Amino acid sequence: MCTKQIFKIILILLLIPIAAAFAPLTSSASSDTSSLEDIEQRIRSQLERSADDDTEKVIGDLEIDLSSNESIAGSAVSKILSGIIRRFCSDLSKPVSMLGKLIAAILLCALAQGMSPSSSEMTDMYKTVSILIGLLVMYDCINESITTVISALDRLSAFMISYIPIFASVTAASGNYTSAAGFYGSNLFLCECTAFLAQKALLPLLSVLTAFSIAACINKDIKLGSAVSSVRIAIRWGMGIMMTVFAGMLTIQTAIGSAADSVKTRTVRFAATSFIPIIGSAVSESYSAIKGSLHIIRTGTGAVGAILIAATVLYPIITVLAVRAVLAAVKFVSDIFAQDNMSAMLKSMNDILAIGMSILICISMMFIISTAIIMLTVSNTGA
Repeated sequence: MCTKQIFKIILILLLIPIAAAFAPLTSSASSDTSSLEDIEQRIRSQLERSADDDTEKVIGDLEIDLSSNESIAGSAVSKILSGIIRRFCSDLSKPVSMLGKLIAAILLCALAQGMSPSSSEMTDMYKTVSILIGLLVMYDCINESITTVISALDRLSAFMISYIPIFASVTAASGNYTSAAGFYGSNLFLCECTAFLAQKALLPLLSVLTAFSIAACINKDIKLGSAVSSVRIAIRWGMGIMMTVFAGMLTIQTAIGSAADSVKTRTVRFAATSFIPIIGSAVSESYSAIKGSLHIIRTGTGAVGAILIAATVLYPIITVLAVRAVLAAVKFVSDIFAQDNMSAMLKSMNDILAIGMSILICISMMFIISTAIIMLTVSNTGA
C-alpha cells in the first residue's frame, strides 16, 4: 500500500467524527424550521409588546394583522385609507369649532374697523383685540398639537430603543454582521437625537417662535415676522440634507458589508461541501435552508417594525394636519376681509406646526428607510 493511500485512510478516519457531529443538522432540518418559526412568533410578540397602547389602537383601527408576513402582505389598502380618512374627520371636530370662533372674531373686527375712521387709533386697537381673541381661541388646539408631536417623538424613541437591538441581532444572526453593525450604530445615534429633541429642544424652540410671532403681529415695529418662516426653511433644508446623508451612508455601508458577508457565507458552504465527506453537500444545503429561514425572520421583523413606527406617528401627524387645514382656511377668510395682522399670526402658527410635523415625519421616515435598506440590500447575501 502506497503512502498516498495511507494518507487518504488517515484523513477519512479523522473526518468521520466531524461528519458525525454535523449529521444531526441534516436529520433535524424540519425541527429547526419549526423552532425558527417559534422564534419569529416570539420576536413579533416582543415587538408588539414594546409598542404603546396608542400604537396598538392604531393597528386595530386600520385592521392590520401582524401575525405573519402573509397577513401583512394581504392587508387591504382600502381599509387603511378609509381608517386614515375617518381619523382625519374625527380630528377635525375640535378645530372646526375653533374655525367658527376665529371667523366670528374676524368678522366682528372687520365690522368695527369699517365703522371707525380709517386714520383713528381705534383701528389698531381693534386689530390688537382681534389678535388677542384669536390667541385665546387657538391656544388649546395649538398647545395640544405641539404636545402631541413631542409625545409622539418620545414614544417613537422609546420604541426604537427596543426595536433596534432586535432587528440588528436578527440581521447579524442571518450572517450580515457588517450590515447589522452599521444599522445599529446609525439608528442608535438617530434615536438619541430624537430623544433630545422630544425632551429638551423642540418645546423651547416652538415656544420662542410662538412668542416672536405674537409680538411681531401685535407691534409692527418689532421686525420678527419672518423669523418663523426662516426657521422653517432652515429646518426643512437641514432635515432634507440629514435624511440624504443618512440614507446614502447607510446604503453604501450596507452594500459593502453585504458583499463581504456574502463572500464569507459562500466560503463556509464551499468548505462544508469540499471537506466533509459523504454528507458535505447535505450540510451545505441545510446551512442554506437555515439562512433562508433567518432571512424570512429578518424580513418579517423589519416589516413589523416599520409598520409599528408608522403607526406610532400616524395619528399625531393627522391631528396636526387637521389643525393646519383649519388655520389655512381661517387665513383665507382673514385675507378676504383685509385683516393683515390676523393673517400674519395665522401663517406663523401654521408654520410653527409645520416645523413640528416635518421633524416628526422626517425622523420616522429615516427609521423606516434604514430598515428598508437593510431588508432589500442584504436579501441576496449567502444565496
